[in-house]
Amino acid sequence: MASDLQALGTLHSTNAAGDEGRKQEGKDLVQMLVFRLASEEYVIDIMRVNEIIRPEKVTAVRRAPDYVKGVIELRGTIVPIVDLRKRLELEPRAAQGESYIVIVTVEGVVVGVEVDVVVEVVRVDRSQIKASPDLTRQEGEAPFFLGICKQDDRLLMLLNIKRLVLTRDAVTVEPWLERARIEKGEP
Repeated sequence: MASDLQALGTLHSTNAAGDEGRKQEGKDLVQMLVFRLASEEYVIDIMRVNEIIRPEKVTAVRRAPDYVKGVIELRGTIVPIVDLRKRLELEPRAAQGESYIVIVTVEGVVVGVEVDVVVEVVRVDRSQIKASPDLTRQEGEAPFFLGICKQDDRLLMLLNIKRLVLTRDAVTVEPWLERARIEKGEP
């Protein structure tokens, strides 16, 4: 559990001026992006977020994990898109429902995560982030949730975005494209 919370040490403010604001009144504030999936609110480290875009046409990739919608091209980069609803086993989004894609970088890999609504950016005192309950863990694997924090009158689940997008089903395009070429008999 303690090692999971050590991962929170990677949370930073977005600029040097923000560092001054973080240290105000002896508090160590971290900035997180709040978004909604179904009726639940989640947060991720703002330092992992590159940008937020509206959905584009997603090209399906055969034999990708079921929670990967496919890929998009974003300024010359092929970006896999992860459906967080499916990854977290939430009910599917209504067909007409709008969504957003949060482009993140995890260990040098650029990935888009589809969310329902981007709510806001919040600053939370690091000491207010509590460890997630052991019930959120899977045997022998890192948890999907790093912690829980209270913001005003709501509880926000801090997602382990690394665990969600980089797992044994690595979310990179190259292995899927290679498998597809082999299956088609291409060199």
